[in-house]
Amino acid sequence: LDEMPDRYAKMAASSSAYIVNQFGLSCFRHVSASSSRQAGAAAPGSSSAPGGSGYVATTFNFYVFPEPVEGSQQTRKFTCDAGSLSFLASQGFDFNKWVYQGVPFMPARERNRRAEQIMSSSNEPRNEVVVSKVEDIAFVEELVKRVTAWLAHSSEPVLVLPQVNSYQRLLSYQTLCKPQFGVEGHPGFFLKRVEVNGWTQLHLVRGTAEEAQAMEEADKRERLEALQRAAGFTRVLEAMRDSGRPLVGHNCMFDLAYVLGACAEPGLPPTWEGYKHLVGQWFPGGVYDTKYLSRCLPEIFQGATALGEVYAGLTQDGPARHQAQQALSALSSQAGGLQLGLPHVEHAPECRKYQQVEAGGLAHEAGYDAFMTGAAFANLLPLVRAKELVGGMPLTDPGAPAAARQAVAGPAPSGSVSEPTDMDTDPAVPQQDNPLQAVRQFNGRLNLVRSDMPYAAVTGPDPPLERPHIFHVTAPPTMNFLRVNDVVQLFQAHELGRPRITTLTPTTVLAEVDMGMAATATAKLVDRHAAAAVAAAAGGPTGAVQQAAAHQGFKVITYAEYSKARAAAAAEAAAAGERPARPQKRPRGDAQPSTAAAPASAATVAAGPGAPEGVEGLMASIKRCVVM
Repeated sequence: LDEMPDRYAKMAASSSAYIVNQFGLSCFRHVSASSSRQAGAAAPGSSSAPGGSGYVATTFNFYVFPEPVEGSQQTRKFTCDAGSLSFLASQGFDFNKWVYQGVPFMPARERNRRAEQIMSSSNEPRNEVVVSKVEDIAFVEELVKRVTAWLAHSSEPVLVLPQVNSYQRLLSYQTLCKPQFGVEGHPGFFLKRVEVNGWTQLHLVRGTAEEAQAMEEADKRERLEALQRAAGFTRVLEAMRDSGRPLVGHNCMFDLAYVLGACAEPGLPPTWEGYKHLVGQWFPGGVYDTKYLSRCLPEIFQGATALGEVYAGLTQDGPARHQAQQALSALSSQAGGLQLGLPHVEHAPECRKYQQVEAGGLAHEAGYDAFMTGAAFANLLPLVRAKELVGGMPLTDPGAPAAARQAVAGPAPSGSVSEPTDMDTDPAVPQQDNPLQAVRQFNGRLNLVRSDMPYAAVTGPDPPLERPHIFHVTAPPTMNFLRVNDVVQLFQAHELGRPRITTLTPTTVLAEVDMGMAATATAKLVDRHAAAAVAAAAGGPTGAVQQAAAHQGFKVITYAEYSKARAAAAAEAAAAGERPARPQKRPRGDAQPSTAAAPASAATVAAGPGAPEGVEGLMASIKRCVVM
């Protein structure tokens, strides 16, 4: 019975506790039938209607690991789950490769902040520390004495100062930046920080003012290069963002949050609306969920919407593919020559790792999951387009072909669509053949499980939430806590049966009655009680007084009123700059993923042997991809 702000709060907390350990990326390029046959190797088990266009997929699988920045003592801490580690091991996950060869990453905002610090860094403290303790005064005097003697009497080019604590290091910076070593102006050395076994050590390198300036610039370049290496995988996410291509995932609500938490923001925004804005910034081409799309086609999948089931059902010979092809063929023949068919999907020639794999044989490897997601999306596009033509009726309905013929002859079906993206004007895809046109209304709709909410909208407004059979009950002011039995008796006294209770706080609950009793419950507990309370307060008839007393001081409102009040309170808190309070109730929605580091897959931009060499090949693949 939660709402999206509640579910997002739990998801954001989870994203900060766990990390991504493998990222799958498959770049799909739309090609003609002849080009498709020449471009690569067909995915094992895949087939397509004769003469249909298709896609060529370039797939990458990244092990990613948050390696500390060179010269920094800061490390990423995360939670491990024994069950998830066991599952990863059973799927052949290489933990040594993950730790020793994983591509580093860090949030782009954190990388940019550190880069600004490096470029504006100075060893001189902003505010001078006043030294007053005897031991601190002695430390500073000994430091000045040591440096003066080195400059005056030693020919050694470098003076290595003893390891000290952070406060003494601060005093050292403050002291070493002052002209007090027997020379005018520049002190005659460059102050360099060196990390040794987890300790920061200060090295003084002898040199003139010009030489010290050159060494400082070189040191900054080295630190920036080390920072860029530590943020390495973040460049991939930035390339995906800058390409403007749509992102496709399967049941990707948590995947999206984990990836953005790892590579975009060091902490996800505190509010659901802020998170939606972040998603729009990083994926301007849109976000599509094949789990949600497949759930919109129950006549094809019969409820079997796991990734492996959807991929196998659409790309391999079987009941689902046969039914889909029959429906598309019937619609095409009745729709004035409109060509509707399942596309051909192939691996790019350089992706040798995946070309000979049995269909679905590498499931749970992030790269191959990304490929399966993209292939499923490519096959879902014509099915969604067909369902739009028949006005939403099941594609297997006997009347569907006639509805398609009428739709083609008459005005196009109406429906809410999102704003056009760069894909709508991509010169590589003729507008009449743009496969994304049919799914634009599904942009940003992510699948939710164990919820009466139809979907999570990371783009556009949230869907209306109708819960007329649920009521918010508040205890009388005289009660410090609300007993479930008291609420049950209240509802049974009005002949509403035994409600299902969800505790929110010690004094508030949600009470859920059968849907058929919704109107009666509203009339008896909300509308009639409100009128009776007014009449009783005015000294009305005995019946009104008795009816008001039957509530025993409980306040009952509809879920719509409760939700509206929560939204107003959240908006007020946001305006005041406060972080919204997390709900105290036990969640009924998606359980937190118990992963040591959740694998994420994205059918857009996951790299094994045979993938395009280096970052340049990857970036080129991202720029070339047309659909996913």
